[in-house]
Amino acid sequence: MVPDMSAEPRMSLASRAVLAVLQDPDAEHFGLRIAKATGLPTGSVYPILVRLQQAGWLEREWEDIDPAVEQRPARCFYRLTVKGRQRAEAVLAERPVLPAWGVVRGEVVT
Repeated sequence: MVPDMSAEPRMSLASRAVLAVLQDPDAEHFGLRIAKATGLPTGSVYPILVRLQQAGWLEREWEDIDPAVEQRPARCFYRLTVKGRQRAEAVLAERPVLPAWGVVRGEVVT
């Protein structure tokens, strides 16, 4: 089944928290780092990333490393597309993420 790239992903509070983290274009976003920044379990983060990618809001790229040399598995980095950046700005302007989730409009709250 081919995903419907025109469909808007469901925007739960958790989805908005993930979008807020992804708004930093200079950061290297990978699943575990996103989970830590949002306080969400990885079991919630990865399905959100899949939905955002299927909607055309997100692209991903595997790190080009030798896992034996680095002594860790390669990471999959996520980045908002132009469409994703525009939609994230609109979604977060409409209803910002609460500070209790650890991020506010892409800034990590400590």
